[in-house]
Amino acid sequence: EPSYDLTPAISAFLDRHLILPLLEFHESTAPDALQPAILADKLDLLSATNMVDFAADVHSMLHPNTPTPEPFAARRERVLVVLNALAADTAPLLAHLEHAKRALAG
Repeated sequence: EPSYDLTPAISAFLDRHLILPLLEFHESTAPDALQPAILADKLDLLSATNMVDFAADVHSMLHPNTPTPEPFAARRERVLVVLNALAADTAPLLAHLEHAKRALAG
């Protein structure tokens, strides 16, 4: 039976965030025996992103009796620091856009 799954062929050309929905689909359709391998692939994919909470959730699904490792918490703190810094940096622009939006509406 031929395989019509193009995921391996196209995933090399996709951003990690675009591969994630493909893995989610495979996870929902794969037999139970393949679930750990798919979760391990998802965790590997997430390890290079800022989606730390999601990665920790996947880790806990893959290793249900193991506490979440400390590096997840440390990375989460670093991600939140960057997120807050970026929010502060963009606040003036967002305020200006909001003001312009109100001026156009009213």
